[in-house]
Amino acid sequence: MSVDSTLITIVFIFLVFYYLYICILAIFVRTLAGASSEDGYKFIFFIPCRNEEKVIAQTLKKIFEVSYPNVETLVINDGSTDDTERIVRELEISHDVELINTVEPGRGKGEALNFGFRHVIKKLRTQGTSDYEKVIIGIVDADGQVSPNICGAVEPYFNDPQVGAVQTSVRIANAESNLIAACQDVEFTGFSQSIQRGRDRLGSVGLGGNGQFVRLSALCSLSLESPWSRSLTEDLDIGLRLIYTGWKVRFCHSAYVAQQGVESFRPLIIQRVRWMQGHYSCWKYIPKLLANRNLPLRTRLDNTAYLVLGVTPFIVFVSILLSLFSALGVISVKNTFSEILLGTSFFLYIFMFYLLSFVIAIVFVSFYVRYTKSSIWRLIYFYHVFAIYTLMWIPASIGALINLIRGETVWVKTGRTAIEEFSEMRRHPRVEFSCPLEVFCGDESIVVTIKDVACGGVGVLTTKQYFLKFAKKII
Repeated sequence: MSVDSTLITIVFIFLVFYYLYICILAIFVRTLAGASSEDGYKFIFFIPCRNEEKVIAQTLKKIFEVSYPNVETLVINDGSTDDTERIVRELEISHDVELINTVEPGRGKGEALNFGFRHVIKKLRTQGTSDYEKVIIGIVDADGQVSPNICGAVEPYFNDPQVGAVQTSVRIANAESNLIAACQDVEFTGFSQSIQRGRDRLGSVGLGGNGQFVRLSALCSLSLESPWSRSLTEDLDIGLRLIYTGWKVRFCHSAYVAQQGVESFRPLIIQRVRWMQGHYSCWKYIPKLLANRNLPLRTRLDNTAYLVLGVTPFIVFVSILLSLFSALGVISVKNTFSEILLGTSFFLYIFMFYLLSFVIAIVFVSFYVRYTKSSIWRLIYFYHVFAIYTLMWIPASIGALINLIRGETVWVKTGRTAIEEFSEMRRHPRVEFSCPLEVFCGDESIVVTIKDVACGGVGVLTTKQYFLKFAKKII
């Protein structure tokens, strides 16, 4: 039996080069430094919660540290059975935070956000506020730690009255815990700094569940009752609907939200199955987007390409199966593209095979290292580790497809663990330090000076702690 895999290769090459084009656009994006609005904006943070006692205090602490004159926080308690409500109630006494309890808990994040939306609309009407253009709703998950500059960084984008939403960068707060969490930091940072920045030039930025800021009037244009859907990816869904109705969606790369990464493989797959299932369910918007002539052609095409990108794991999976069956002699695989390369140069074939296999890892890791100012060794290391990590999208996509066939739309909440405060210090300049240390060995003492050069902030701090704690072992 002979199988021709040329078409699969051509489709994959098209996707690869299209997103390389987007990444090139990202390089030329600069921070928006617009003038602040004269009367300023009101920022209201929505924090949907369901059994978040381990992380909610740290999340609120970070929001309280935001440097902006008019910030309010609304905690939407969606039927928590732990100490979440008690912790927030204690903070209500001394901080500008309000807690409300949903009437019908457990219906998903989208419904919890809609409940908060209706509460804010009613409250603003009571206060006599009718200018919803100046009210910005920020969505932060209960494990999200916002950067102190987040409101000030986002504000200039909303000075354009056509901007309905702004997405900030996403980091992983517990990236140092293990390799799985570290790969998620590469994934989110790489995606934010390459794909999101590039798509900002095309007017097709995707909204995420964390660090999403939406103008209240834009939400009202979608619905006065329930602007968010019950989709498993309500963030992607609302972003597409905002773009379809004519609002601009922008990306702010100078601020971030650090969220908790999953630290083991099984919960990671369960989380990504939900994400991919929600992604596939948004394919229903493709015909509407392509037919909407009020949108720029590049915006329509890019949103369509982004949604279609969900087939990539299946392309990779089929390619792996074909290679395996061919190696076992079960089938014969023909590929015109490979034959042309082999006929030209064997080394060119190997290079193209390597590039196509690792291209996502190369792009994301390169932007990650550039953003965090990491070492060249970390760059080379993550090129290969992250390429293996991305294979988890294959079982996640298969699981999502099975759920769609079965008609299952169950929301599986990601578990939490207590984590330390996140501070983004990696972008500081490289720092050289000398640390004198006296070590006693019986009656004698030895004075040594430990010197090291590390990537500033966290790198220096961690290196110092390591040497001081394990100094005797090192010496």
